[in-house]
Amino acid sequence: DKLVIGGYVEKTRSENDGRISYVVLTDKGRKIQPAFEAISANLIEKAYENFSDEETQELMRLLKKLSDNFS
Repeated sequence: DKLVIGGYVEKTRSENDGRISYVVLTDKGRKIQPAFEAISANLIEKAYENFSDEETQELMRLLKKLSDNFS
């Protein structure tokens, strides 16, 4: 809700299902999006820096398998 108050996103509820909320970036949010994408990319790079390509692929495979258990 801080992002809504700050004017970075707009949030609306589904007309069909009150449990569903739609969140959309505002113009203000889109202006700072590149900075957040850069931060995210740096964090991902840092998280995997000591992983080999094979280890990264194996981790992704296992996480997908775990996620599929909830589908």
